[in-house]
Amino acid sequence: FAIPYERLAAHSGKTIPLYYTATGDESSRRLVRVLVYKPFAPSPQVLEASVGSLSLAKVGNAATITQELWPLASTDQRVKIIVRGGAAAHTVVDSHAVTQAEIDAGLLGGGATLTVPKTFLQVLALNTRLLVQVSVSLDTGVTWPSSRDFELQLTLVA
Repeated sequence: FAIPYERLAAHSGKTIPLYYTATGDESSRRLVRVLVYKPFAPSPQVLEASVGSLSLAKVGNAATITQELWPLASTDQRVKIIVRGGAAAHTVVDSHAVTQAEIDAGLLGGGATLTVPKTFLQVLALNTRLLVQVSVSLDTGVTWPSSRDFELQLTLVA
């Protein structure tokens, strides 16, 4: 029995029927639980950031975010990226469909497509802890993880 590789993650943690058909006869059905798959990859990156900090002086109109893709990334997966600072939050993307071009490149946000406006950063107090949080839905956005899959912490400085 084989679940196509690109569909494997979408069945993560779910119970699915398993049966076979041979020369017109169908086997009895069994319910099988697919092991939970948790994506793993490096933390997101902010192009303008240095070690542990993001300097407003280095940000032009916006700060650029990238995220390396994880094994089993596919076009039926969705991504949310939120940047939080204090009580404020900016949604970079909400339920973004992973594209084949991103899979081929192994990267979300290539070509400066994922950004946080400088105007958002400017309303935050200096020395605020920034969190860049990435969540991945493995099943076209039907379900989302209870915790973030990838996270980067930075301190906002002048």
